[in-house]
Amino acid sequence: MSNANAAASASTLALLTIALAGVHPLAAQGVQGGEESGPRFSVEFGGGATIGSHTASAAGLETAVSLSYRADLGYALRPGTQLFAGYHHTAYGCETRYCQGVNPVLSAEHVVVGVEQGLGNRAWASIGLAYGSSKGAPSPLSEVPESAASTNPGGLASLGTTLGGGSFTVRPYISYLYYLSDDATGGSGHGTAITGGLGFRFGFGG
Repeated sequence: MSNANAAASASTLALLTIALAGVHPLAAQGVQGGEESGPRFSVEFGGGATIGSHTASAAGLETAVSLSYRADLGYALRPGTQLFAGYHHTAYGCETRYCQGVNPVLSAEHVVVGVEQGLGNRAWASIGLAYGSSKGAPSPLSEVPESAASTNPGGLASLGTTLGGGSFTVRPYISYLYYLSDDATGGSGHGTAITGGLGFRFGFGG
């Protein structure tokens, strides 16, 4: 199975799991809203399938899938509310307009700091500020000069659910990243990325 097919399957699995979480036996465990008392600290590793767009390509949102991944540290302020900080690698394909015939993978590396809040029925939402580097055109494209790496801010919003309980949980999610990035065609531009994936959280500390 190709990376693109595997990534698409992971994305579909995440979407279906979120949709069915309300009736899944694991989703019914614990206090509703995912706000039961638990470990104070956590480490979460996640990844999934990403699609996106960048102004350097002159193309809109495409279905060319690539794999993204992340690692976050969390601190629970109170049940249901958590601060987090981590490293996020985002990648997505590009196949049309300036990318046609080259089909590069556009990528960005960000440090993200934010807050997560339980919403009820073990669902959760998070929002964070991102800061890091990206390249609008990572390889010379047919009509665009190669972009130099740029360092700029961005924002990340995620929605997901929690399966399981205690010190280990599985967390399907969908996230939306918007980030500023220098653009070879105009001097300033931006990228957007939508990811569907799974997170694996390990909790520790009382």
